[in-house]
Amino acid sequence: MSGEESKYDLVLKGGRVIDPASGLDAIKDVAITNGVVADIADEIEDHGTETLDVSGLIVAPGLIDLHVHVYVGSTYWGVRPDDTGRKSGTTTMLDAGSAGSHSYRGFLEFIVAPSKIRVLGLINLSSIGLVGRHGELLAPENADVDGAVEAIREFPDVFIGAKIRNGAHLIGEGDQGRRHSEMAIEIAERSGTFLMTHISNPPIPMSEWLGMLRPGDIVTHSFTTGENNIFGGENRVIPAAWEARERGVVFDLGHGAGSFELARARAALDQGFHPDTISTDLHVRNINGPVYDMPTTMGKMLDLGMTLNDVIRGSTSEAARAIGMDDSIGSLDRQRGRHRRTCRGRKARQIRRFLRERMDRKSYDPRRTYDSGGGSALTADAGTDATGRKASLNFRHEINESCWLAARCYGEINLLHVWVNKVAAHTSPVYVNVGGKQVFSPSDATYMLTLIDGGITYLNEIATYRDLSKRDKHVQILESGKQAIHQRMHDHGVTH
Repeated sequence: MSGEESKYDLVLKGGRVIDPASGLDAIKDVAITNGVVADIADEIEDHGTETLDVSGLIVAPGLIDLHVHVYVGSTYWGVRPDDTGRKSGTTTMLDAGSAGSHSYRGFLEFIVAPSKIRVLGLINLSSIGLVGRHGELLAPENADVDGAVEAIREFPDVFIGAKIRNGAHLIGEGDQGRRHSEMAIEIAERSGTFLMTHISNPPIPMSEWLGMLRPGDIVTHSFTTGENNIFGGENRVIPAAWEARERGVVFDLGHGAGSFELARARAALDQGFHPDTISTDLHVRNINGPVYDMPTTMGKMLDLGMTLNDVIRGSTSEAARAIGMDDSIGSLDRQRGRHRRTCRGRKARQIRRFLRERMDRKSYDPRRTYDSGGGSALTADAGTDATGRKASLNFRHEINESCWLAARCYGEINLLHVWVNKVAAHTSPVYVNVGGKQVFSPSDATYMLTLIDGGITYLNEIATYRDLSKRDKHVQILESGKQAIHQRMHDHGVTH
């Protein structure tokens, strides 16, 4: 488009677009606006603010890695999610049990919130999570069903299920291991979610353990080494595995450092037992090999004989379906919920929603201090006798000059961590004109423009909306306010 402003930020030209969820596999152009797929067509004439020739390359939905360990700095296994995710096209990572009931808040604050890619988590049955390398459940007192359920209920958009590393050397042998296996399922049942089970010679016979799993539960390390796994003699997949898959149990690759045996993977594929989902089990002991990243892991499955479409499906749409998010991620189809990070990593956390839900769900001390402000000065204090979520403020104030009035409410609440956060709310200001003089401050107007610009940037770059039309409406409101302030400054002869 010449002489016109482009409506797209980025246009990818001539790539092979593979989107298994919508059945698309063709040479297409893809247009991106605000980090969202805006159009897919044979030819997009608008070249966009930026245009890339991707002929000979594959354009696919953002990859979803269902098994990683990214609680860096607080666990033995953790790696930084953005370091690998952003350079490998992985836009969603599911941390598999690094956090337990004693550490999940730190995972939220220090990993989820600052990450530019989407980071989700599974809560470990062990209250200490994976802080060490060995045996998080060898001490039975570490098992905490109630705490794990509470974490999932409190932050359901991050902690979407439960995790157990089911190996006798990790959770205990005999009755102890069996009890811990049952407790892990209990977390998933009570929280209404799923269980992901790592398998490495569990204390329960594999056929029995698979029979205990429910539809939607996930077995990871499907092609692992060692004993008591899904393989019998001559690497034949055992009947219990076929039966579990028929019931709806998901079998995930979970490559890992020592959890992927090539001969077993090849044998399984030869028998038609493909992994439902492809994941890395990325951690500090394999990030520099043999795993590296999602594309490397996908390439191994391609080399073993899986089709390109099946490999991408297991890394996108099937992974999204396995975690119940196939309505919002795992596809380029704009009608399926726009994946904000399909082409560019963005900081799009949903902490705001979590906090709102927590405040609604958990009553906190309703006592608050109410006051009114005239201009920028405190003029009245209603005291601390308000005891409900609604309060009335009655006061008298003599006005001698033009000003604005607003009621403000202050309080304290413990949100994500141990430090108390100040919270405040205020009514819209009421402007009072005395002697025909209007209230106007050039410095305040400039400051307001700065706040509005920041708000618009926040909505476009950070805020997460399931319905983007709501975001557009909110941006429009801020833009109209911005224009009104500009007009007011112009009317007062203020240079800006």
